[in-house]
Amino acid sequence: FVINGTTINLNKTFAEATINDVMTAINTSSAGVEMKYDSLNGRFILTSKKTGVAEDITFTDTHETNGLFKALGIPDGAKTAGQDAIFDLDGVTDMKRSNNEFTVDNVIYTLKQAAPGTTVSIGVNADADGLVDKIKDFVKKYNEMISKLTSETAEKRDRDYLPLTDEEKAAMSEDDIKTWEEKAKAGLLRSDSIINNITSSMRKALLDSVSGVTSSLYRIGITTGSYEMKGQLVINEDKLKAAIQDNPDAVAQLFTKESEYSYEEAMNDSEKKAARYAESGLAQRLYDIIQDNIRTTRDESGKKGILLEKAGIKGDLTETDNLMNDAIEAKDTLIDKLLEKLVDKENSLYLRFTAMEKALSQLNSQSAWLTQQFGGNTQ
Repeated sequence: FVINGTTINLNKTFAEATINDVMTAINTSSAGVEMKYDSLNGRFILTSKKTGVAEDITFTDTHETNGLFKALGIPDGAKTAGQDAIFDLDGVTDMKRSNNEFTVDNVIYTLKQAAPGTTVSIGVNADADGLVDKIKDFVKKYNEMISKLTSETAEKRDRDYLPLTDEEKAAMSEDDIKTWEEKAKAGLLRSDSIINNITSSMRKALLDSVSGVTSSLYRIGITTGSYEMKGQLVINEDKLKAAIQDNPDAVAQLFTKESEYSYEEAMNDSEKKAARYAESGLAQRLYDIIQDNIRTTRDESGKKGILLEKAGIKGDLTETDNLMNDAIEAKDTLIDKLLEKLVDKENSLYLRFTAMEKALSQLNSQSAWLTQQFGGNTQ
């Protein structure tokens, strides 16, 4: 059979199928209806899962005169039409919604009952707990990132683990090679200037005031932890909740305020960049700092993000065209030149050695001849 244009096939014969099979097939289908049994009146009911006057239920029975729906007491055409909710809100009359729950100006309303002529006063309070949870999640992610970056730049280098040669790898197992290389890579980012600049920029971005916003992290109960925490943030939840209850808009603006200039507009204009920084909320500032380092688009000077320019990223032109690759190629070129000089030096020494051998041979021949001559005169 077909309901609302959706064909429902139980893949069973009439002898095999049960009423429960029929109800399950209907209720789990995409037809948008629900089938129930009304035990009080001894009847089956099809109800639309959607509400409002525009919603309808249409179906094609299994047989024109002896179909399944007719046997279940659901005749075509016997319907109770849905209705829209009609109400007045803040002086606007005859507003209509197909659902009893709707949103106006970011406020969610739920109509509980039809009460014509009754006026209800609605008070709107900030969802302090919900905003606290979002801010806590923001701080958690920020702390995880700062912890990762600072641990990388503080990691010490173990000079006992140098890169393996091909000959050394051939004498080791795969696990031993993996362990060795992990230790050899330790400390590679120690005191890295780019990462240190990222972390210091982020800390500054969180402390600088946001233009037009009265709140700050300190005022809403978020402070920098002890020295051992390396710049991670700590939340005073009571103070944060109080700040949200007092002025939720100011707290939200502190994190989400947007500048009149987009990142792309400010990228190549120092004045717009400064204005964007001053006007942007904390989340937007952190986004800009990250983009400055991982941006795949080029600025007017042809440069991509700082990290991409230095080390590249897979799937991008910088994978092969970056400062690290350039440095490696320069070293390879230097090695080739030094090898050429070594070969030239060896050849020069070989020639000198051959000349010396030839000279010594001649000297020995002359010495033997002289010895023979002097020996002959003595006799």
